Amino acid sequence: MKNIFILITLGFLAMIAIRLTVFLGTPPRPDEAQVENRPIEVREKGFVSSKTCESCHPHEHATWHSSYHRTMTQIATPEAVIGDFDGKLRNCGGKGYRLGRDGDNFWVEITEPGKEPARKDIVMTTGSHHMQAYWFAAEDPDKGRMLGLVPWVYLNLENEKKRWVEEYATFLHDPQISPHYQAEGKWNKFCRQCHATGVQPHQDKMDTRLAELGIACESCHGPGEEHVRIYRDPSLRYKKHLDAKGHDTTIVNPETLPPKESSQVCGQCHSIWMSTPEEGKQELEGGFTYRAGDDLASTRQVIHGANMDTQGKRANLVKAVGRRFLDDRYWSDGMIRIAGREYSGLVDSPCYTHGNPDKKTMGCMSCHTLHKKKGSAESIKEWRDDQLGEGMRSNKACLQCHEDMSAKVPEHTHHQAGSSGSLCYNCHMPHTTYGLLKGIRSHTISAPSVQESLQTGRPNACNACHLDKTLQWTAGHLENWYGIEPPTLTPPQQKIAASILWILGGDAGQRALTAWAMGWKPAQEISGTGWMAPFLAPLMQQDPYPAVRYIAQHSLRTIPGFRFIEYDYMAHPNQRLAILGKIHDIWKRSKLPAASRKGSLLIDPSGNLAQNVWQALLKTRNNQRVNLEE
Repeated sequence: MKNIFILITLGFLAMIAIRLTVFLGTPPRPDEAQVENRPIEVREKGFVSSKTCESCHPHEHATWHSSYHRTMTQIATPEAVIGDFDGKLRNCGGKGYRLGRDGDNFWVEITEPGKEPARKDIVMTTGSHHMQAYWFAAEDPDKGRMLGLVPWVYLNLENEKKRWVEEYATFLHDPQISPHYQAEGKWNKFCRQCHATGVQPHQDKMDTRLAELGIACESCHGPGEEHVRIYRDPSLRYKKHLDAKGHDTTIVNPETLPPKESSQVCGQCHSIWMSTPEEGKQELEGGFTYRAGDDLASTRQVIHGANMDTQGKRANLVKAVGRRFLDDRYWSDGMIRIAGREYSGLVDSPCYTHGNPDKKTMGCMSCHTLHKKKGSAESIKEWRDDQLGEGMRSNKACLQCHEDMSAKVPEHTHHQAGSSGSLCYNCHMPHTTYGLLKGIRSHTISAPSVQESLQTGRPNACNACHLDKTLQWTAGHLENWYGIEPPTLTPPQQKIAASILWILGGDAGQRALTAWAMGWKPAQEISGTGWMAPFLAPLMQQDPYPAVRYIAQHSLRTIPGFRFIEYDYMAHPNQRLAILGKIHDIWKRSKLPAASRKGSLLIDPSGNLAQNVWQALLKTRNNQRVNLEE
């Protein structure tokens, strides 16, 4: 017994020693009021911070703390920074950038021709999911808390080499526009609106203040001061509980709101909007007035397809925001085409707009959950990628409303039960949205349509999965299965796989989505991969958009025989020139499956590529400007 007591005592002392070491080894965070080189956190306007929530809601706090919402914006500490600040010099736009660290402090040294190097503190980070960007302090009293963006970001994609890359090369931006900038004030003016909680820009003097960095508890639940005051006092708590008949009126819980109201909580960030004139003036100083539970439409107009469904409506929007603004964010029919704006897609969906009181209304919370459920078998890593509820990666997502379809899914889809073709969202939410260097599911619930592909250029669900099939093949099946009248098609559209038409002759957005689809496992299983390499190769060699080159090489490396091919999508064009021949050599030596030897894939029965048609399609490439503003 004595020995056991000694062991317990020693263990207890060791635990104290470890905690004390950690405490002493972590320098105390300076008082926010004393910080001068970045936006500061203040407890104003009823905000109390997520740390206050933790004491009563430990599980919810823990799951939020593991989410990418929490890490959207962070102070640049060793725990937050994922980039390798290796001290190497990297050039961009005629300037040199050396990123390094001294202990727990990070810095960038900027060198301009004819000037002395200027070292600036890295004070904040944005992102951590697929990349991380870094902000440096202006360090000029006249510029207040203004931040500048380092034009180098750290790519952090799974199954890919971690690396530094120029910021512009991670987006699908027009390469003809000079991409090199420091973006001074960009975070203070734009990014802060959805990358932090309770922001007060005070833009006239750039004195940016906020309740909390990142998307924290009070972004979705509203300011918690009244809730904390009531619930800390047992007598007030029980009186409030009785007065409200069990309904907590001191805080907003999106899960208990009606679907449309709860979706607006997400829509405050995950949409494209125009502020009302009054709100626009207010937000420059005190920030947005919208709080969780309010009517979003009272302070801003969300821009979506219904605002553009007639020529007159679209003309009014063009007058208000400009045609280029719309082209950079929407397909020509008004469907949203960029990531992070899912609410602008949801509100055009018949599952949301039906207006039938006897039917359920689809909202964000129908499929997504703010917190991983207790006891869920899914890991935090799996959950936090898109915060889907349990079972929402299956047909359960749709069958919770469409119960009558449960027993006849294969009959409706004309695909085998359990196959990817019988997953509702593969047909009704295809990957026609672009962002994060990949294809993302559309959040406008729709049906496959060849006519829409012809009118807008948007890949349809059938051809985005059956990559080896023509538009005529799809049109025939849609007519046979659902009575949809086939549109008039040109000879190439009748005879050549739609994916080949898009990847060789399409615009940068079509090329990016099609190249991504060639690396999507369900499409690979259905279409085969043996034929794909010659169509990814020209993108890697000559495509002017770095993002398209990146996606093409990412998909190529998922094809057997190409996993370890050496290639740098940011290398000089002369260095990339050899990749075309190398890929063709590997492809010719591979054993091409007989199923791939067909004219629709420009491959003859002997396994030879129809070079003349391949080259002709390349020459028809749509080189119009594409600038997708994620």
